[in-house]
Amino acid sequence: MKRFFFLVAFCSLAALGHAQETQGKMFIKKIGLSTGFDQDRINNMDPDFFLGTARGIEGSEFDASDFAPGTLYGGVCENPYLRAYVTLGFPNKPNTFLDLALVSVFNRYDALYYSRNDAEFFEYQSLNSWGDELMLEGTLNRQVNVANWLKLYGGVGANTGITYDGEMHISGHESLSSVDENIDRTSNDIFNGRINSDYMYETYDTRSAFSQRLFAELGLGIVWFKRVETGFFLKRGIGYRNYIGYGTRRINLLSSGLRVNWIFKQK
Repeated sequence: MKRFFFLVAFCSLAALGHAQETQGKMFIKKIGLSTGFDQDRINNMDPDFFLGTARGIEGSEFDASDFAPGTLYGGVCENPYLRAYVTLGFPNKPNTFLDLALVSVFNRYDALYYSRNDAEFFEYQSLNSWGDELMLEGTLNRQVNVANWLKLYGGVGANTGITYDGEMHISGHESLSSVDENIDRTSNDIFNGRINSDYMYETYDTRSAFSQRLFAELGLGIVWFKRVETGFFLKRGIGYRNYIGYGTRRINLLSSGLRVNWIFKQK
């Protein structure tokens, strides 16, 4: 992870170095907002690691053995966000610009679901984690002018964020059915039996986490009345998330969203 940290730092310094070529002459080209969803998936997310991101989990009724790999049937990674942008332009490079953004990811949601079902036994368990993240992001982009009103974008960027104020909910439900075996029945018979059910639910605070990511970005923009730009963008990248005081895992980023910009008139 140290190599990745230095790679992020190098890319950030390279972008700043590019900006330094025209420092003092850089200007605000656009301001804007974007919203959409991130999928920031942790590689090899297993229940043992997931449970360990909760504080005080040592006293739990659950442990990793309750979540057998063969019973995993689903997972969720949903991260709605809001980005506020400032776009800096270079007077000698009209088709190159630097996006600086403050990003708020609210209600980051990660979950794993487990289920086992047979004739007499049903079991369902879930791990659900929520949290917020605040990020600083920089992207160096190039612009291709397809027409005066249509722009294509491509670039590379990096961000650094802190995840905080999180909770984990763990729940489990199991049912054991018993039937009177002395009854000789067909599929149409009504039979007597008993169902014993048990439900458990626990809530914990989660550890804060520090994340860094590198990504490539592609986008499309449509300009209206020379001042307003609306568009779509897609980011794909890699990184890591370090749960402070616990452990680190690699992450894969897939992000998409809609963006609206105000274009300033240049003198």
